[in-house]
Amino acid sequence: MRFMTLNRRRRRFVGLVLLVGVAVAAGLSWRPALVAWKHRAGRQALALGEPEAALREFSAAEALDPHNGRTQFMLARTYRRLGDSGAVFERLHRAHDCGFPDARLEREWILAQAQGGLMALAEPALGNLLMQAGDDGPEICAAFANGYVRNYQFGQAVRIIETWQADYPRDPEPHLMLGRIQRRWQNFPAAERHFRAALDLQPKYRAARELLTRVLVEQHKYAEAVVLLESLLAAGEGDVGLRLAWAECLLALGRSSESREVFAEVLQKTPDNCDALLGQGQLELESRHAEAALEYLDRARDLCGERLDIRYARAQALSLKGDREQADSERQYVTMAQAALVRAYGLAAKVLQSPDDTASRMEIGTTLMQYGDREEGVGWLLTILEFDPENQPVHRLLAQYYAEQGDQKRSRRHAAAAGNAVDR
Repeated sequence: MRFMTLNRRRRRFVGLVLLVGVAVAAGLSWRPALVAWKHRAGRQALALGEPEAALREFSAAEALDPHNGRTQFMLARTYRRLGDSGAVFERLHRAHDCGFPDARLEREWILAQAQGGLMALAEPALGNLLMQAGDDGPEICAAFANGYVRNYQFGQAVRIIETWQADYPRDPEPHLMLGRIQRRWQNFPAAERHFRAALDLQPKYRAARELLTRVLVEQHKYAEAVVLLESLLAAGEGDVGLRLAWAECLLALGRSSESREVFAEVLQKTPDNCDALLGQGQLELESRHAEAALEYLDRARDLCGERLDIRYARAQALSLKGDREQADSERQYVTMAQAALVRAYGLAAKVLQSPDDTASRMEIGTTLMQYGDREEGVGWLLTILEFDPENQPVHRLLAQYYAEQGDQKRSRRHAAAAGNAVDR
């Protein structure tokens, strides 16, 4: 009897061991499949221009198998897309430790350098990379095009994007990049065409939808923009910028009470948001409350004095208040600035054909520093030094700019190059 009881216990124990073994084997067999599924989802997210979503997928794959070299490599690529060079370096080292091919890792590091704008380090490898691109052709083109744009080398950027388009005609990203360049130069109709072309190729490309809505707003195509914006916001895809663009559309379309709610909500969280201050100022103008409008618009001008839309709204408020002299002064400034910026952006297109046209680069840079984005203007001035390292007027302008920014080290360097001392 005791023997039978022991036998029964032994059978149960063996059965339990077998059951655990089957469960473990099942888990082990499913784990690679789950990792592969996460890889596929991550690649799809990258193809749709959503590196944050890709990061979630590849991180989930890492949790399933921390020693998978491909996972570490794809994490490095995703962090490159996100602009985190430190994380790229770390993940490439982990991929190496997991046995991933060194040639792929070296290529990815070159792409990280290119995307970061370190063209002197990356550019010598471009020819070989393109000849041995394999499946990485779009990644190579995107990284180098971004690097050229960061260095204001728009001619080289456009040429590589056009090559990219020719080799990969179904890829929406070249259109997206061309659209961004045209929008940067305030050529909004051309930018709109490129964003629409990107969406024709990939209707789910979120960045293309967002950029299309922004460029529609910039062209005052509010009725079409508001439909797209409400679709994005309803899907939970909107950030504060999109909510403010939506509020701008609502205001322009006569839905003032809805727009007021959005502007007030944003200002409650971020009191220095210039778009929200402008929106509230315009709402007060609509109600013919000049003093209340100026309270918002003066604050916006102090924070974002380069914004011509703010200066123009402020001129309207001053006129409504009866201060015609100040109103006329603001209007004259806006008119003069708009004319100068239109000419500067036209010259930017000219530089595409003549990259060594330093006179045009100088006019673009000084115009932007005076009327537009000062950092953008500095970027254009710095490109002149690549063609003419001893250009004294450029060095003087840069020395003055960096002194105003409190960057004495750069200021002294440019002052020495200009042969001048900078007033402290």
